[in-house]
Amino acid sequence: MKKLLLILLCLPLIFSHCQQNTPQPTTINEDIYSVIEIVNSNSGTYLFQAGPVGDGDLTYIQIPSGNNSQTYTSNNYIYSHTSSTICTYPIQVVWSPNNQQTGCSDIIIKTYHNNTLVNTETFQMGYTSISPVVYCDNLVASNQFYKTININL
Repeated sequence: MKKLLLILLCLPLIFSHCQQNTPQPTTINEDIYSVIEIVNSNSGTYLFQAGPVGDGDLTYIQIPSGNNSQTYTSNNYIYSHTSSTICTYPIQVVWSPNNQQTGCSDIIIKTYHNNTLVNTETFQMGYTSISPVVYCDNLVASNQFYKTININL
């Protein structure tokens, strides 16, 4: 009986093993945001997106008649990761004028990673001619701008 009890007590020790305590990787939170500056704009509405759809910031910026400049800072996008990686951070601007008039808006978008400037985009939106339609900046045809910025983390 003692032998059976001894075998039953030792059996779990024979089939068990020591688990090694592996450290969990540390999560790193990165702070990313953009600042858009609109200067010399005709009246209208700008749709501005900074960061991934659903997680980033999406806002409408109104430029009323007589007030032709506006600056907006997006909400912070927190990107969490455990190792070195590349974060893809989209920025987008779409302008809808209140009426068809000529004039070029100067747009500057600065993107920051942990309060350090990592990207600057400068372009114009608007028309130099209505008929035929000629845009102020051929790179921003149809008054739409979109770019994905790759940020090394």
